[in-house]
Amino acid sequence: MQSTLPGNNEAQLDKIEVISFLFPSFVHRYITNLFILMILPAKLLLILSLPLAMAFSVLHHGWANYDQTTTLDYTGLVKEITYENPHGMLQLEHEDKTWTVVLAPPSRMNARGLTKDMIQPGDSVRVVGYPHKEVKDEMRAERIYVGDKKVELR
Repeated sequence: MQSTLPGNNEAQLDKIEVISFLFPSFVHRYITNLFILMILPAKLLLILSLPLAMAFSVLHHGWANYDQTTTLDYTGLVKEITYENPHGMLQLEHEDKTWTVVLAPPSRMNARGLTKDMIQPGDSVRVVGYPHKEVKDEMRAERIYVGDKKVELR
């Protein structure tokens, strides 16, 4: 049988047959490896991060949950304070009742002059804000008075 390849070289014919036979396998292996190494982890990361994102959205309460028709104005002692994202929080002892006071994000408090070291447990502060509609003893602070300093939080 005569080959139509130039030079009529049997070795060239074998090489072409081998390459044409292996090429689809190489492409399939490359695409499979690409999927396993790049696309599959990205999909898994997305799938695994969805429950986490849903949890954060549930945990982050909206401001609509606070009754802006009722203003609370309490002075009391700070029992505990956290200066962390997404919002600072403090526990305020007022008339034998402990209120959870939701503050602004730390970046906003810093920008408005309320630094982390200005309020410590045991300090007396005045807080003006709105009560939560459903959570008893929680309020969103609009402003806070530390000593003679007034800080607008919203």
